[in-house]
Amino acid sequence: ATATRRRRRRTLYRSTSRRAPRSRLTGPREADAVTAALTDLRTIAGMWFIGGGVLYTAGADGFVRTWDAAVLDAADTTDECNHFELEPLAETNLSAAVGGGEGGKVHVRAVSRSPHASQREWTVQDGNGSLLKVMWPEGGPPRRPAEGEDQLPADAFEAPEVTVLARFHAGALTGLAASPVSHHAATCGVDGQLRLYDYRAQKVLYSRQFPGVGGASALLWLPSGVDASARTVAVGFADGVVRTAVRCADGWKLACAIKPHTGKVTALSLSPDCGTLVSAGTDGSVFLLRLSGKPAVLSPIGFVSAPSAPTTLAWSADSARVLVGCRQGHIVEVTAPDGPANTEHTFELKLDVKSFDFKRPAQVAPEKSAGEEEG
Repeated sequence: ATATRRRRRRTLYRSTSRRAPRSRLTGPREADAVTAALTDLRTIAGMWFIGGGVLYTAGADGFVRTWDAAVLDAADTTDECNHFELEPLAETNLSAAVGGGEGGKVHVRAVSRSPHASQREWTVQDGNGSLLKVMWPEGGPPRRPAEGEDQLPADAFEAPEVTVLARFHAGALTGLAASPVSHHAATCGVDGQLRLYDYRAQKVLYSRQFPGVGGASALLWLPSGVDASARTVAVGFADGVVRTAVRCADGWKLACAIKPHTGKVTALSLSPDCGTLVSAGTDGSVFLLRLSGKPAVLSPIGFVSAPSAPTTLAWSADSARVLVGCRQGHIVEVTAPDGPANTEHTFELKLDVKSFDFKRPAQVAPEKSAGEEEG
């Protein structure tokens, strides 16, 4: 099956105002005169003329659509409706051509076209984390029918050849951690991806997409005290889940998933004895998790509440206490439990919690010199 189809039910609207004359479409700069919306599109990323009276649009649903600019230019409206409905000449699904993309559908953010007359070669920025090369058939992208043609010939609907030039995170990075024993580094981002790099070879080895709204929000590479090869990472997510994953030869293997928070995980920290992982969340809780087994498995110990949302964590050298820094400036010291806690009815722990208040020193006005006093 080809990725290019004839006239499906997608609609381009041209809106005209009774208070202002309608602009005529005569060249590429006139595209701004069109108020356009596609019925199933979130965003139109680009509108442009290539020539031959054809208008092209590309958008967030991964489609490139071809419109007859002459019909649009001659469109008129009535007093009852100020919109003109026009169906496309053709549409091409880049998502189908590329196999769905790493993040699902291709989300066209920008298009750069070759300067050659046929403009067969396009470079497309995919909002789901890839850069695509789109090579249209010999005749170029779908065009309007030539004079005497009722519709486009069959070869005009051949699917383009789509090549993935590069893959990367789609959006902000939220975590970066390096392996303590090898030339590897991991990153996580708001797109929910966990990626592995060999920074000595300067290449991406693989990535894994995790579910959840908001993506990943914290990352910690666990030391060789957890596993001798130091192949395990802990990742916090915006939905409150904490996962551990193991670096394998061909990808990340999920070891454990647990949900200690109702809000975004903001920080992760492992005790020096490698026995307790503590996580902080925007729900205002600090959760202690027992880390055991190979691969690393997390089990709940319990939580304490902070004065405000905790943002940073630091363990004492003896693994007995953890300092918690909070969003509103509080610093709290939490004493870890000595033995098993009673969590029969609740995971909220009654621990020794000490709060520190830091007062800014009073500002003292600088003393004036003798010359300044005389002046």
